[in-house]
Amino acid sequence: MEIKGPEKPIYSIEVTKATRHDSPLLIPLLEQINGEIGDVCGDKGLSSRRNAQYIAKRGGTPFLMMKKNSTRKSKGYPAWRKMHKSREKDEKAWDKRYHKRSNSEAGFSSFKQQTNSYLSSRNRKCQTNEIWLKTIGYNIRQLIHRTIRLAITRGEL
Repeated sequence: MEIKGPEKPIYSIEVTKATRHDSPLLIPLLEQINGEIGDVCGDKGLSSRRNAQYIAKRGGTPFLMMKKNSTRKSKGYPAWRKMHKSREKDEKAWDKRYHKRSNSEAGFSSFKQQTNSYLSSRNRKCQTNEIWLKTIGYNIRQLIHRTIRLAITRGEL
């Protein structure tokens, strides 16, 4: 089920050090999501054959921006080649679907604005707990906003 409108929850998080690469984290994040995953859009930091294949295996469509030096050779990951060919066939349509990524970027921005992007905790364990609590609070707030918006559109308020 896709939630439409401005109130989208955060479905999964992975707390890491700032110096950790994003690409290896995509699969663990997607594993936390039950059901269909649909289009998965990601920047060059998430672009890998393994990630594209995992998305396809889960029934989704990978829209991972390819690095300039990447080739469409599958190297055992056919979803990678299919993604490359799809972009080559109709780059405008591919880019339009890829730019759904701006929704998640807007979500990150909203999260940071609503929860203050700074952490008060000093040690790693407390920082992780703080991020989890901020995420739970953010999702509750999104749920309340969505409930109110739906009640208004139905004329219940």
